[in-house]
Amino acid sequence: MDEYFLYEFTKTEWHKNELLLRVAKEDSDPKDDDAGELAVIQMNRKRDAMLRRVWKENNYKRFRLLGCFMNIPWGKELLEAHGGRVINLWFTRTASGPTRIVLSQAETEKEFYDWLEADGVLYALGPIYPAERVQALFHTENDFLLEEEQIQERATKELEGLYNDSEEACMRLYRKKRFLQDFLEDGWSFDQVYEILDTENQEELKAWYHNREDQPEITVRYEPIYQSLSISMKPYLPMSKQINFELRFDCSQDRHFFRILESFLYYRDCFEYDMNGRMYGYEKMLQVLSEQGIEAEVKRLKLNK
Repeated sequence: MDEYFLYEFTKTEWHKNELLLRVAKEDSDPKDDDAGELAVIQMNRKRDAMLRRVWKENNYKRFRLLGCFMNIPWGKELLEAHGGRVINLWFTRTASGPTRIVLSQAETEKEFYDWLEADGVLYALGPIYPAERVQALFHTENDFLLEEEQIQERATKELEGLYNDSEEACMRLYRKKRFLQDFLEDGWSFDQVYEILDTENQEELKAWYHNREDQPEITVRYEPIYQSLSISMKPYLPMSKQINFELRFDCSQDRHFFRILESFLYYRDCFEYDMNGRMYGYEKMLQVLSEQGIEAEVKRLKLNK
């Protein structure tokens, strides 16, 4: 079964491109949970390898996932064995989750929705109107010389690491996987394709979010060495008095790590401004976390005078 992954790549604030990857997932016995999870991990490893190739060949700054599609689309080009070219397509988000989209080729938006609404399975996803039309660089895994044996070996190693290593090693791997997966699926941007398996590499993980000009650019960091999660907000308003605001949370306890992660995602859209450019919304997040015994450290606070 093939899955389609639609990404947005950014070179500058005004220069963005779309990328569509088609990746095959091996069929597995529905009763065999390990085989099913291994098939998903292997597919994601192929997807990441393809992403790295495209990233290396272009001078992109960041990327974010627009969504994924797990059904058969309408459009001859989307079903061909090879890609390597720019194609026109329509896509729409759905009520089934931030990453569940429906995509296909069509001449018009009406034609796209006529096809979608005639398919009971796709219509049950709850398409959100209107649809968006994009020109995306389309690639299939057949366009790349992927090292299949190495990908399969590393997928198996990742599955074993999640369940069969020491508890500490499992948690290091799972934390990294949760951070990357949760923020990627919530529409945050990344500046590189991180390698989940490399748990010994203590590099900082970063994710960005910026939806509107009147909202701050939010940056979240996970520092494995210090076992901390931090969030900073940089205003985009020209007259804003607040230049930078950053909070750092101790997440050495697993329950704290996941609670902080959930709070960052939940309160993301609460960070607004008043007329003086001061940010609010984070107070509620701090209150909720402090009630659970999670303390925050103000790392940096700079104001214009």
